[in-house]
Amino acid sequence: MKIYIAGSSKDIDRCEQAIADARAAGLEITCDWVAAMRENKADAQLTESKLRVFALADFYGVRYADALWLLLPPASLPSSGCWTELGFALALHKIIVCSPPPQPAGVHAASRPQFNIFTTMPGLVHKASDEDALRYLRE
Repeated sequence: MKIYIAGSSKDIDRCEQAIADARAAGLEITCDWVAAMRENKADAQLTESKLRVFALADFYGVRYADALWLLLPPASLPSSGCWTELGFALALHKIIVCSPPPQPAGVHAASRPQFNIFTTMPGLVHKASDEDALRYLRE
């Protein structure tokens, strides 16, 4: 299965881990935006043409994926890009699997994800953890 993993660039370590775990599970990543971010400067320092290249890579990554795995960003690390990618996936009728932010060790209350009304759309699959989402995508 080909997947696109969307998440907050402010939560890049989690996104990078999800991409590595998905590859190890035999899933094909259609766009490794995390690697591109690690290799380049912050978005605000990039030229418009370079930003366009990255935006097109993300767009086509979603387009050519069978599914989008949305790592719901914690409210403390909000995102804008992952919501755009969710919109692409919804419009393209992709399989969409969502997983909440992990709960930090020693914290009894769950980490609250950033709210977005479109995560309530019918057909989205919500899993209890990143591990559960990966198991679902492998099936």
